Amino acid sequence: MLKRFLTLLAALMLLATVALAEGPAITLEEEKLLVVPSYGDQWVAYYVARIKNTGTVAIQLQDGVFQLKDKEGNELISKDWVNVFPAALKPGEEAFVCQQEYLDSGISNETVASHVFDIKASTDVYKTVTLLPATAEIVLPKNPDYESRTVYATITNNTDRDLYDVTLVFVIKDTEGKLLYVDEVTAYSAGVVAGGELKIRTDLSGSLDTWLNTEEASIGSVEAFAYIEEY
Repeated sequence: MLKRFLTLLAALMLLATVALAEGPAITLEEEKLLVVPSYGDQWVAYYVARIKNTGTVAIQLQDGVFQLKDKEGNELISKDWVNVFPAALKPGEEAFVCQQEYLDSGISNETVASHVFDIKASTDVYKTVTLLPATAEIVLPKNPDYESRTVYATITNNTDRDLYDVTLVFVIKDTEGKLLYVDEVTAYSAGVVAGGELKIRTDLSGSLDTWLNTEEASIGSVEAFAYIEEY
C-alpha cells in the first residue's frame, strides 16, 4: 500500500498546471502536492509552493486560485483564494503558499489526477511588511502512538519598537533541500518587545506527521522567518 501510495504521489507531481497571471513578474520557484489519509475514509491535500518577485517593483499578492481535478478534468476542489505568506514582496523577495483542503468522503489520492495553482499580483501595495529573523526545530514526540511532532520556534525582534501580531513561517525541507511542507502561526494579540524574543510551539497534524514517517519524506532541515504586516 505504501509503495502504491508513493507512486501515485509522484504521478500527481507531474500533472500540475501553474499559470501565474500576466502582470508583475512572479516566478514559481518550487511546489509540492501531497494527498494523504486523514481520519476514517477521508483524505487531505496539502499544497505548498515557493514564489518569488522577480520584477523590479514591489507587489501585493492577491486573487489566487487552487484546484484539484480528476482524470476527466472534473473539479474536486476549487478555491478562489490561496494562503500566501507574506502577501507583499519587494523585488527579489520570496513568499510561501500553504493550502490544506479536506476531500469529500470517497475521494482519495487515486481520484486526484492534477492540480491548478494561479496567483495574481498588483503594484498597488497597501501593506508594509517588516521581516524578522527566526529559528525553528522539530522535536519528536515522547509517545509517538498518540502524539505528533512539535515545531519549536524563536522569533527575534531586532527592531527598536514593540511588535504585535507577529507571523511565523516555518519551512520543512528534505535531505536534498526541497520543499516538504510549509505552515504559519500568527501570535494574535501577543507582542514581543524591542530587542526581545517570542517563543512559539505548534504541533503538526496527525496525517502529516504519519506521512513524515515514510521514506519518501526524509526530513533534512527546518527553516523559519517571521514578519508583521501593517497598513
